[in-house]
Amino acid sequence: TVVGAGASAAWAFRRLAIPARVAFVFGVLYALVPGTFYRQVGHIALAQPFVPLLCLLCLRVAGARPESFDRRERWVTLGACVLQGLNLVYFAFFACALLAAAIPMGWLRTRRSALARLGASGILLLTLGSAIPLVPSALYWSRHGRNERLAYKTVADADRYGLKLRHLLLPIEDHPIGAFRTVAARARAARFPDENENVSARLGLLGSVGLLGLLGLAVGRVSGALRGHDADLDAPAALTIGALLLAQVGGLGSIFNLLVVPDVRAYNRISAFMAFFALLATAALVTRASTRLEASARARRGFLRAGLLGLLAFGVMDQVPWTSLYLVRAGSAPRFAEDEAFVRRVERLLPERAMVFQLPHAPLPVSTSLPPPLTPHDPARAYLSSRTLRWSFGSMLGRTDEWHRAVE
Repeated sequence: TVVGAGASAAWAFRRLAIPARVAFVFGVLYALVPGTFYRQVGHIALAQPFVPLLCLLCLRVAGARPESFDRRERWVTLGACVLQGLNLVYFAFFACALLAAAIPMGWLRTRRSALARLGASGILLLTLGSAIPLVPSALYWSRHGRNERLAYKTVADADRYGLKLRHLLLPIEDHPIGAFRTVAARARAARFPDENENVSARLGLLGSVGLLGLLGLAVGRVSGALRGHDADLDAPAALTIGALLLAQVGGLGSIFNLLVVPDVRAYNRISAFMAFFALLATAALVTRASTRLEASARARRGFLRAGLLGLLAFGVMDQVPWTSLYLVRAGSAPRFAEDEAFVRRVERLLPERAMVFQLPHAPLPVSTSLPPPLTPHDPARAYLSSRTLRWSFGSMLGRTDEWHRAVE
């Protein structure tokens, strides 16, 4: 999934007139944004190989370089809508919201109805893709009714897990440069409220430069300080503003949750889209600088290649939380080996396909009754290491866990 995210981001950058070398560098940096390691390791559904293609579609609908849009790109981006719909509903929802914002932008900028139809097609395919996995659930609900015990998501969660601009701009906590670590440590010591998974929505320095550039461009356009039209940056700047309005704490997302449904609550996850727009902006600025250098002496072209390698090396150092990864590995590997050894002993004692009742009982998808230090999914560890036994963990809250709770 990481390689897929990098490849699709590099391809999308190329489609937006970013040179191949620059597109490769920033494609790698998109694949290695801090959230890749902070969140996707523990929540694999947050992998984002299709997000760059969705961002590309949003930019096209908003009127970004429509002259380079062709049939192949249309099929690729619309296909990504279907695939993302079949995956995590969060990214499908964010893409629908951005496409809904991009449609009037593209119409006002280009007066091309084809862009509006393209955006509507993307929303339709995202919606259909998201509906397909719900068909078995809908059939089950029609026979057995809705599971009221799963209504644990609240309207207030939209603010609790909302996006914070501070998180996007701050460095990772285990940054190799001391000054950056100090800034991250001061933020942690400040004890801001509702710090949770949203702290993982970091962009890194190069992404932060692009984000600030897009916000500055938007302010400049509104104030009248900037005139004319920027084919590369106007559309991502407008969509970045739209993403902030939707996902920021107290933003339009909280109103949506209040008036419609509260199921989409972790609005900080829109950072996957904002990272693409921000890195696209930085890549466009690097491209403009490199164009001036390439027009001069050959020696300067070599300097440009070295500069791109330096940007890539710095970006990897700046974005990848090496210390956190090492600590996760060092802490979990011995426990995993211990789990495997224990389960092998149990498998030698019990016949194949024997059933093991686990205590304390923990239902899916949430469990608030487990005593510390157990976490909600710790009972799954035995299942992961087992090859011949059946384990009681996995019963659905409010559906199949009544017997388990009674036995307990």
